[in-house]
Amino acid sequence: MRALFVAVLSTVGYLPNGQMIWERWGYAAAATALLALTLGVAGCGSSEKAAEELPHLTKAQLLKKAEAICLQGNEAIKATFNPWEKKHLKDFEAGEPPTSAELDEIATKAALPVRKMELRRLRALGIPHPGAATYRRILAAMEEGIEEGEQDHSSMRKVGDEYAFAKAFELSFAYGLTSCWLE
Repeated sequence: MRALFVAVLSTVGYLPNGQMIWERWGYAAAATALLALTLGVAGCGSSEKAAEELPHLTKAQLLKKAEAICLQGNEAIKATFNPWEKKHLKDFEAGEPPTSAELDEIATKAALPVRKMELRRLRALGIPHPGAATYRRILAAMEEGIEEGEQDHSSMRKVGDEYAFAKAFELSFAYGLTSCWLE
């Protein structure tokens, strides 16, 4: 019976000779699945949400999470700096302190990658309410500090207003976010 059905469909042009009906359905199902997969991937877009789209935290909730991020960052900076310091301490005690270039290099190597990570993670928390405008200024000041540190490595270890992150430090400290700058 099946052979007769295929023979009839083949003679009227519905199926190529010898092709079974379930084979054609299989091709259609595969094409449909491929189309659905293509549309699904095309519709994904970026996995990063804009800060405005994220759930809004209160200032207290944000500070708690941000402080944890910054404490982890400080530990990462120490993990890079402490072995360097231990290695060079004997030279320093022997009257051979590291050069400015060496100090700039370690300050940049230890802190900049961490500050970039902190900035990404702090942005991912979203914008708090209340305090949105100040928090945005803190994030912008952190970005400016990163850019300055990349352009002028010595700014990573300067003091006062010449420190790459001086503005970010001042804004975040006044906001209540203190752990990002104490190492």
